[in-house]
Amino acid sequence: MLQCKKSRSVPIHNLASLAYQDGDKLPSIRELSARYQCSKSTVISALNELEKRHLIYSVDRSGFYVVK
Repeated sequence: MLQCKKSRSVPIHNLASLAYQDGDKLPSIRELSARYQCSKSTVISALNELEKRHLIYSVDRSGFYVVK
């Protein structure tokens, strides 16, 4: 779970949900932080967890993408 302000939780799989097609770029860490009202470190932790589950991958200096 992605822990956000006001004791609100957002399932981390929402970050790579069906709203994104294979190969789509996810929003930036800053944008996700604002959207879910979470710290950047919380978003990074959630993205790292998704990467461990092989649901997304990262490209240096480019961002995170949904696995094809």
